Amino acid sequence: MARRTLRLPRLTGRAFAVAVALVLAACGALALAFRASVTDFSADPAALDALPYDVRTDHVLQLELATEDDLEATLAEREAMGVAPADDAADELYLTSAAVENPADYAPVVVTATFTGERKYVYQAFRCAFTVTGVVRGDDAGDAPAVGDTIDVFENLRISTPDFNPTGKGQQGDERMVMFGYGDCSVPYREGQEYLLFLEEKDYPEGTQGTEPVYRLIWHPYAAAPTDAPEHPERVWVDETHVIHEGVSTNGNPYSWEEEDDEMTFGEAQRYDRLCYDEEARDAYLEGAATILANTLG
Repeated sequence: MARRTLRLPRLTGRAFAVAVALVLAACGALALAFRASVTDFSADPAALDALPYDVRTDHVLQLELATEDDLEATLAEREAMGVAPADDAADELYLTSAAVENPADYAPVVVTATFTGERKYVYQAFRCAFTVTGVVRGDDAGDAPAVGDTIDVFENLRISTPDFNPTGKGQQGDERMVMFGYGDCSVPYREGQEYLLFLEEKDYPEGTQGTEPVYRLIWHPYAAAPTDAPEHPERVWVDETHVIHEGVSTNGNPYSWEEEDDEMTFGEAQRYDRLCYDEEARDAYLEGAATILANTLG
């Protein structure tokens, strides 16, 4: 019995090139559609502002400033426990969680700058454009930004699927929420607001860094402090929804329950300088911001 062999027609060089081009075009279209539907959140600012915002509040202990003596005591305790010292001064703040009174001593770059409102979502963070209004400290390499320059600063926020995939990787659900990425609690940058920024340049693998430096905030609760924060206590949101109700029911049984309705959108969160657990935390924030601004700007 003769064996049959399936033979495909031979493609000419031109036909093969056309086929490859069509496949690449289809792949490109799929990639662009995926980006538009899943990752390019900055393409539609109105839709971005409408996303739910993960409300987390700061406690007074997170906002009270620590002295240099407090930091030295913490470092001594870590050394006594055999913990290796940090690679640089900025890492010391992260490892010790010390909100020191002079963060400028730990930041390679310190500037005042106004947020332009332009943010681009990259890998689990927003890359935000600022216009420099003043330079307090530049880096040792002599590449300090100048007044009038536009610099990019990462925002400590990511977009994830709530209660489904907290890592923010490999999104599969339809629901999205703006959540915190790393470091301490914070709020989104507000368009037109001038900030005092304590920065360090982001490290990239060799050969992948662009021509312009990109900055990130050092770890510190006041690393992005609005320069007029002390004059605007109304811009500090206090968590008034966690109200405990206590009493005795009609049958004589005691009860207590707590209201929890902390919901706001990403756009609403931009109205505030800080989200605080209670009035004590709010007062600590306003006092801390005033101290940081005075110590840095005079």
